[in-house]
Amino acid sequence: MLIWITVELKKLKGKKPDIYLYHMKPSYDEVIRKEVSVIKDRKINIIKDGQIIRI
Repeated sequence: MLIWITVELKKLKGKKPDIYLYHMKPSYDEVIRKEVSVIKDRKINIIKDGQIIRI
């Protein structure tokens, strides 16, 4: 079974940018974290409220 984010990542056609997830609904937070944890070939960051990212 493919998880939703895996389907979306395939659209990048081999490119592997860092992925940042933010503003997740509390009712889906645990499900999203579980799904993301199984993806080993990508750098996926879950951003906390108030966190600042410097690029």
